[in-house]
Amino acid sequence: MYRVFIALRYLRTRTTAYLSVVAVLFGVATLLTVLSIMEGYILRLQEMIREQEADLVIRGPDPRSLCGFEEFERVLTTIPEVRGIAPFVRCFAMYRSGRFNPCFMRGVEPETELQVTRLGNFIFRPEELDEILAAAKGLKTADAFQRAIEDQARELLKKPERAPLTAEEVSRFFSLEWRKEVFDRENPGFRGEFLERGAPGGILVGVHFLTSRNLQLGEVVKVLTINPKTNEPIDGEFLVTGAFKTGDYEMDSRSFFVDFNRLTSFVEAFDPKLNEVCFDGIRIAIEDSESVERLESAREAIRQKLSGLPNWTGAHFARVQSWQDTKQIFIKAVELEKWIMGFVVSLLNVFTSCIILLMLVLIVIEKTRDAGILLAVGARPSGVFSIFLLTGVLITIFGIVLGVIVGTLFVNSINVVHDAIYQWTGHRLFDPEVYLMDHIPVHITVQDIFFSIVPAILFSLLASLIPALWASRKDPIQAIHYE
Repeated sequence: MYRVFIALRYLRTRTTAYLSVVAVLFGVATLLTVLSIMEGYILRLQEMIREQEADLVIRGPDPRSLCGFEEFERVLTTIPEVRGIAPFVRCFAMYRSGRFNPCFMRGVEPETELQVTRLGNFIFRPEELDEILAAAKGLKTADAFQRAIEDQARELLKKPERAPLTAEEVSRFFSLEWRKEVFDRENPGFRGEFLERGAPGGILVGVHFLTSRNLQLGEVVKVLTINPKTNEPIDGEFLVTGAFKTGDYEMDSRSFFVDFNRLTSFVEAFDPKLNEVCFDGIRIAIEDSESVERLESAREAIRQKLSGLPNWTGAHFARVQSWQDTKQIFIKAVELEKWIMGFVVSLLNVFTSCIILLMLVLIVIEKTRDAGILLAVGARPSGVFSIFLLTGVLITIFGIVLGVIVGTLFVNSINVVHDAIYQWTGHRLFDPEVYLMDHIPVHITVQDIFFSIVPAILFSLLASLIPALWASRKDPIQAIHYE
């Protein structure tokens, strides 16, 4: 017990001891912050992929290279694990709103799409969108307008009582009645022009189109794309009838959702020789998809079924991918980057251990006479050794505990800090265009806490051993007469 008392006494009387605790605190908190952000980024990537993709996806080798959805449906529905299928088509296009900008148009069938993906979770109901736009009403600066819409949209989607949209609700956005209503409401001075334009098809746009003021609800958008088979330009008009927010910045700022039939007609996906509509792929929902074995079993069964389809369907060249395959290389690269960054940041503990080493050396020099007296009255060298080692251990324990607390508090409030910096300086440290997310994702795990404190423990103990060994090996007589 006397060892702990003496070690605490040495710590209380030296300012450098408090600085050493702060150094350990800083090292642990920094490493925990880095690992938590990277882990949150990885998990958020996986969540976005899981939310936007079906359990399995059949993709053709080229755009609109699959034909005959009825043929696919006939064989896929016979697989016991399959509980839903939905065709999709997508194309790269340019839209004009003041100037031309790139976008991706995604054709979906609401009745089947909501059975295989979580699209209904991300689309705003008309009254919700009105609430979002009302929150930004009267704000003149672009930054204030953008923050108001993003904050309100995020809060609406977070409400636990909010139910996903039904297929009927999603289909309504593409209906003629709703398109007329939106056009008349947002363009009261142009009544009658809607039908004269040929009733433009409805599109759902990402919420960032609204925050950047590139598009507005009720706006008629000119869209231009290229037919991949003839390489001829195709142009048309679409009406903005609603908005969505997935949290994926790239999708929210680059994508349009269009009715499947409307988009296939726009991109001329009908093959007159086969008398069939061509599409890009099929999304498939699997029963008990959380089971890896069941997912792989269903994938193998689908591959076997596709091999039996006629050649004109394009099924022989199609790939069957799971949601985990999507961006898997990118996720693995981020995981590797996480541990590389963790290793680099952990080198801060080398600096911390040097501070502890210097502080303990100074304590040993200053307390040489104390060590001599302890040895002279019968204390073993191991007892003196443990006193100075315990001094370093206590510094490490206090620093680690405070570092975990401070790091956890900082990580949990990092988005508040980021938004405050952005509001003061106008500069985004976490740019959504670079990281593809509209906020900093964080996730603290026991594993990350463990790897945050292990380097601090190892380096601090190593730094404490040298002064402790030096003190324990002093000659008692010489130590007592030390000046």
